[in-house]
Amino acid sequence: MWKDNLAKLLYYPIKWYNLINIKKIYRAKKLKGKTRKLQVPLGDTLVISPHVDDESIGLGGLLLNNYDFNKKVDLIYLTDSSGSKSKGKEDIKSIREREARSLVKKLNLRSLKIFSAKNNHVDRYTKETCEELRGFLQGRTYEKIFIVSPFDSHYEHRWTNYIFSNVAKTLNISSRIYLYEVSNFLPDNLINCHSVFNGREKEGLFKIFESQTVAMDFDIFLQLNKYKSISIGENGFVEYFSELDISDYIILVDEIDDKKIQEKLPRRIANHRTFYKVLRDNK
Repeated sequence: MWKDNLAKLLYYPIKWYNLINIKKIYRAKKLKGKTRKLQVPLGDTLVISPHVDDESIGLGGLLLNNYDFNKKVDLIYLTDSSGSKSKGKEDIKSIREREARSLVKKLNLRSLKIFSAKNNHVDRYTKETCEELRGFLQGRTYEKIFIVSPFDSHYEHRWTNYIFSNVAKTLNISSRIYLYEVSNFLPDNLINCHSVFNGREKEGLFKIFESQTVAMDFDIFLQLNKYKSISIGENGFVEYFSELDISDYIILVDEIDDKKIQEKLPRRIANHRTFYKVLRDNK
């Protein structure tokens, strides 16, 4: 309880301190002229997300831009999001499913599927999830597949990539792969495309996830989106992506050493309302 009270007291001083540093980070990035703007319509697209709300953090702005064409976009969650913190006593798994369905309706998406892997216990479900994902992908063709970056301090975000990469090795997938940011910045050398969007509209997406206000500070992601524009010379709010072909993606995931990944993660993006983690080194 005392931590929550302290967080409320220090929220704005820490927020403004971090905003100054966020600007410094993005001014130092040399990305102008090195990325291209993702165009809509996206065509047949699959969005792979570990948990409910990760997709909105990473590419909510792009999906909002693509609203009229989202009937060609499928969304899948590889976990049931049952480990999320909630401010109530109601079954969090059911709450998160309702939030996911509200998101699908708001974004006009074609379909939603929530896999059976239990959040916070995913290693027990690795084989089952591989089979489940393989069954889902068989017979489907996607022009683009968006997936959370494997350069992420959240284990289940990396696990999501291990699952997809292993399944992709057994299927004839020709989709372009797009990595999106959630808990950590993408390495600068991998950022090669971006979206520009309306920040107020994305803020509306975050309001869907009411159950998470006890632990999540979605405002920080909007602030990061706002100042990413500095590094590429755009006006408005920006999301970064890394576009790869499927073979390069598989090589990238195979080369990640899970025991040493923290050494390659320069900054952790906050997912707590204390806001301080955005500039916290992982070392």
